[in-house]
Amino acid sequence: MRHSGPLRIVPDFSFPFSKVVISPHEGVDLGYISACYSVRFYVNVSLDAFSRGEGDGIQAQLFLDHSCKQGTVEISRALWEKLGKPRQAVLVADDTGQKVLFLTKKPE
Repeated sequence: MRHSGPLRIVPDFSFPFSKVVISPHEGVDLGYISACYSVRFYVNVSLDAFSRGEGDGIQAQLFLDHSCKQGTVEISRALWEKLGKPRQAVLVADDTGQKVLFLTKKPE
């Protein structure tokens, strides 16, 4: 699995629920190099559960955009609220790159 560093979450009130934007620098850390990916995002799931393939994912579009500041992730307000309104998250991509975990708490 690949992961980003800690990213500051920037909620965007205009985003649809299924849109997530990161900078291309974070994209490379996760193994992404194209501008857009269709992935399943997992929220409120532990890293262990994610590793075992547990939890329900949300089908979403992941965009790599140079206008997104490095060290941030832009998400919809609704997704931010579903995550519990955290200030930071680490993104963890599985080996296929088709599943991404929003890790908002340090693993136990």
